[in-house]
Amino acid sequence: MNWKKLIAPLLGYALLCAVYSFRTGDFLGLGLVWNIGLALLPLPVFRLAQRQKNMAAKWVLLLVWVLLLPNTFYMITDLLHVPSDMEWVGYTQDGRAAVMHSPYVRDWTLMLLLGMGAFMAVMLGCRALSAFEKSLPESVGPAGRQASIAVLSFLCGVGIYIGRFLRFNSWDIRAPIYLLRVFWESLDTLAVLFIVLMSYSIFLLYYFYRRFCA
Repeated sequence: MNWKKLIAPLLGYALLCAVYSFRTGDFLGLGLVWNIGLALLPLPVFRLAQRQKNMAAKWVLLLVWVLLLPNTFYMITDLLHVPSDMEWVGYTQDGRAAVMHSPYVRDWTLMLLLGMGAFMAVMLGCRALSAFEKSLPESVGPAGRQASIAVLSFLCGVGIYIGRFLRFNSWDIRAPIYLLRVFWESLDTLAVLFIVLMSYSIFLLYYFYRRFCA
């Protein structure tokens, strides 16, 4: 991957987020900068793992990569911050019912920042999955590749649920027993459906990326 090609769009996005936070006083913009930074990490970590000659170091880096990978697709859930009053049914001056939209530039700017961030992060996540799939030996076969991506998609779904609902971060794996206990105790219908839907969505997004973008 040519990292120079990523610098301009990512810096441009970070600048827009910073300007948004400065002009509005809403620190969500800075949070998006942090999230897109985390979404960028899996790619260099995986490349570093590939270059390792020491197998122990390689497996440690691959584990770190798996822990960081959900940070890419996580930004999809940032879309929940889109202002709730962007559209509503109102009435014109002559009394006709009509669909109204927010007149505030701030609302539209935030919507665009959230959409761009989610798109960029998903592309980074799909690129990381693509690098992993290409690294698999030929002996794995098409079925094995699909199964590997499905497992990673599921792990991402679990990680996103843990991050969004339980508010844990990747580095909280330092206390794995506590994290797993909290995760297990939190499982309910919403948790299971969220993980399943998110995992399936990630798998479809990657399938689309592989067919049309890779």
